[in-house]
Amino acid sequence: MIRCCHVLAIVGFNAALAATAFAQEPSPTGNSEATQLLNLSRKIDQQNVKIDLLSQQILRLQQEIEHPTSGSPATAPRATEISVPTAAAVPNGHTHVVAKGETLTSIAKMHKVTIGELQKLNHIEDDRKLQIGQTLLLLERELGLARERFVVCSKGGYIPFDGRVPPDPAQYVRETYVRPGILDPADVVGGAHAMSPRWLEDQLGRSLRNLGVASLDVYYVHNPETQLASVPRPEFRARTRAAFEALERQVAAGRIARYGVATWNGFRAAPGTRDHLSLAELVADAEAVAGAGHHFKVIQLPYNLAMPEAYAAATCGLSKAVSQL
Repeated sequence: MIRCCHVLAIVGFNAALAATAFAQEPSPTGNSEATQLLNLSRKIDQQNVKIDLLSQQILRLQQEIEHPTSGSPATAPRATEISVPTAAAVPNGHTHVVAKGETLTSIAKMHKVTIGELQKLNHIEDDRKLQIGQTLLLLERELGLARERFVVCSKGGYIPFDGRVPPDPAQYVRETYVRPGILDPADVVGGAHAMSPRWLEDQLGRSLRNLGVASLDVYYVHNPETQLASVPRPEFRARTRAAFEALERQVAAGRIARYGVATWNGFRAAPGTRDHLSLAELVADAEAVAGAGHHFKVIQLPYNLAMPEAYAAATCGLSKAVSQL
């Protein structure tokens, strides 16, 4: 099970750390530490109330999806192709379209960049596969940074609005996702989360368009443990393998370099609990669809004074008791 160590763990040191540190500093007004902690607790309670209200809205949205009004069928013929942008969609002309007879060497000389920069920015592993009409990004010269100095990530899972909240959220979801066949209500859990292949491919395409790039360094499946509240673990693992297989196709297409999971509770929950994510099982699922050369390389989880489980608890799910870190 040593193979799990090859997955990069990204931990979030979030506001809880800052809040705790703040509580330990003396207050200029002389308030006691207990008073400061009480104020912090009240703020947390206020946030929980907002979350509860949002959850109720999401539940109503799910009911609209599962039981649409007459004239708004829940399913329709699937679109024949998902629109995923290429580098040609990047604004300001920071691109180069490959012409007949061109090589990475000639293109690099033309734009005064290195071959390595072109390869890293466009995730080109084999320059012999360069194709006529392929569009290459040339952003790092404009930013004044080498490509290895920044990492572009996005994630998909929860049902979002693309910008502002629409006047009729239920209608937006029906018209944008359900009727074109991008989202099947059977794949939605908790009224807000899906990780089906077609859904992830659509969300990746939207991320690429919104970010104005042709490829991402990392694409996360967002909080996959959400699914475990509604589906049994064998079904969850089948959905995970289907998602990983879809993301491997995106790697092959050059739209992402690697993928992972961005979690909240999954890697903090103890083995045997409902929402526990086993890193060993996730790696096994990636190997099942892509072999030892899979691109499941990154995990994300919170780690701070209030949530120390990534280091302090045996939650990894390996044969021996070890933490995620």
